[in-house]
Amino acid sequence: MGADAGLLPIEKLHGIGVVVEDLKPSLAEFSRFFGITQWSVRRLVSGKNFLVTSPSGDVDAELLWATGGTHNLRFDIVQPLRGDTCFRAFLDRRGAGIQDISTNVLTAAEFDDVLPKLACEGIGILQTLKFGGLLDIHYLDSASQLGTVVKLLVPRADGAETLEGVPVEEVVRYAPVPEADRLPIDRPYHVCVLTKHRCLSVRENFRRIFGIERWFEYDNEVGRTTQRAHYFGRRVDGRFRLTVGRREKFGVEVVEYLYGENVYRDMLESKGEGIHHVMTTICNQNRVEQAKAALAPEGYSIVMDGEAGLIYYGYLAAEGKLADLAVEMLGPLGETAMESEGGEEFWAILKGPVY
Repeated sequence: MGADAGLLPIEKLHGIGVVVEDLKPSLAEFSRFFGITQWSVRRLVSGKNFLVTSPSGDVDAELLWATGGTHNLRFDIVQPLRGDTCFRAFLDRRGAGIQDISTNVLTAAEFDDVLPKLACEGIGILQTLKFGGLLDIHYLDSASQLGTVVKLLVPRADGAETLEGVPVEEVVRYAPVPEADRLPIDRPYHVCVLTKHRCLSVRENFRRIFGIERWFEYDNEVGRTTQRAHYFGRRVDGRFRLTVGRREKFGVEVVEYLYGENVYRDMLESKGEGIHHVMTTICNQNRVEQAKAALAPEGYSIVMDGEAGLIYYGYLAAEGKLADLAVEMLGPLGETAMESEGGEEFWAILKGPVY
């Protein structure tokens, strides 16, 4: 691995880890919004073929774990049932939400090599799930450096990173939702880490640990760089700073709230730092309005939006749904927006490669 490649190899966002109090309603919500038609649900109980370990020792635990996805957007949704797990601690601290992102599949040798290097960065193991001889899942204690927990997959057998070989208790299926009745999902362009007064230091940590060298910055200030900003449909003033980076198929946005009424302020006050949203969609304004109308009966609305030059940005969300995850969409304003706004490098970093 080259000196500028970072400590961890990275190809794409493998998954988003969600922690909830009640699994079944969450599966229905994620299926309805994202068009996911099938989930594999496993009941994981400490024993011979499943262990939960932490730096202080083994944990007697029981979890419900559901995996599903679409358009290269995969979710692992976990309901902790018993035990002193990182999932239970997350819920007790801040309620349902996005606990982690999985970005790395490592061989056992790669993991053994990188672990002491991460320790030099102050990053240790928060908790580990061991699936017999098939797979180890390591949760890094990385929130203080990266604003989120990072999940490392270390398969011990072919195909094990998808939990193949781990018995499925139930397959939950949902009828397909026509795309006209929901937001179209392209792919996970980026996940957004919300920070408090440390946008640039978190960016530097992503650069150093993941080797992300391509970045663009934007200072979103109403009346200067942004026009017609709304918060729950009401015109507002405000400012937040962001930086978006990309390496291969993985994109991350780091946001720092500065002032004003917006959804970033709300999350910092109610939950603290962490994953705020995932950007999945680039579409025109008519399609935005269609999705807004289709999802409104279920409580979803555009909780914040605005115009940055020739780009419309908006966030769809509903309080208490999707584990309070927001979903960002961008829309070009005018025929030349995709070519002119921000330049070629801006769009290359924002969109990434097709996959």
